[in-house]
Amino acid sequence: MLTNVLLGEYNGDTMIIECPECGTKNTTDEPIQPGKRYHCGKCGAVITLLQASDSSSEIASSTITGVTSNTSRERTVSNEGSPVLTKVAVVPFESGHYRTQWVTFFLAGLVLICIISVWFDYLQIQLVNRIIRGDFVTMAEALANDDRQATIGWIYFSLSVITVILFLMWIHRAHRNLPSLGNTNLKYSPGWAVGWFFVPILSLWKPYQVTAEIWKASDPTTDINDSTAWQKSPASSIISSWWFLFLVSALIGNILVPSVLQAETPSEILTVSWWSFIMGVIDIVIAILTILIVRNIDQRQEMKSQLLKTSLTF
Repeated sequence: MLTNVLLGEYNGDTMIIECPECGTKNTTDEPIQPGKRYHCGKCGAVITLLQASDSSSEIASSTITGVTSNTSRERTVSNEGSPVLTKVAVVPFESGHYRTQWVTFFLAGLVLICIISVWFDYLQIQLVNRIIRGDFVTMAEALANDDRQATIGWIYFSLSVITVILFLMWIHRAHRNLPSLGNTNLKYSPGWAVGWFFVPILSLWKPYQVTAEIWKASDPTTDINDSTAWQKSPASSIISSWWFLFLVSALIGNILVPSVLQAETPSEILTVSWWSFIMGVIDIVIAILTILIVRNIDQRQEMKSQLLKTSLTF
């Protein structure tokens, strides 16, 4: 969220700029360049100097270009007889590394559960094939199979819910950090970065676009002096593959759930078991790709934040 737009004080050859975040008065002897971004030496907030009118308190139209209006507020202060400069401070970068570790931990657990689930599906396939061939199968074997499937199903569901919540918390933090990494012209807000996952129909492609935006805007190799340079950053094939497999898994899931409830004959149970097996394998790949995406974006944001601090600090 943008903080108030305040006036920089001019004292001879020294520019005193009070950070709107923490109130620290930063000084610089460098020539004032409207549009240049700095970091507060204390809290790390990104401060952008912007040229305003010499005779009025109106901010140039480029002041908050590209920043979502629902996450900003502004105020202009004029000072007659002094260079009229305004500054915009973005909420300081907050590392998402802690959230990344938790998401990675639960995703790794989900991979393990999926592997066990796939193995249980394989055992069920073998058991159903024996029944179809006419081999003798005891009631104890059938009950043991049903207990395995029910137990792993509940564990998978519970772990998935926790993992999804943590992942969405991570998405929110990662997107909220984008303005503090010097990016403007962002298409989404942190709130909608999460919200699009729950909108019918649009959730088929919007979450992919959100994740791609986070990936590109976190690129540490882009020009830090160009707030829109992230748009030219290359897209990630990992994200494309991840979302494609997610849609495939969702499609199979929509077919599988009613089929499980309706399956009664051995042949129907066998078909459902194979679909469950395939879905389990796909979910393993999705979880691994998600780990790669989360960890890579976290690394990219940490690197870009350090580069900004090194190059822009007063």
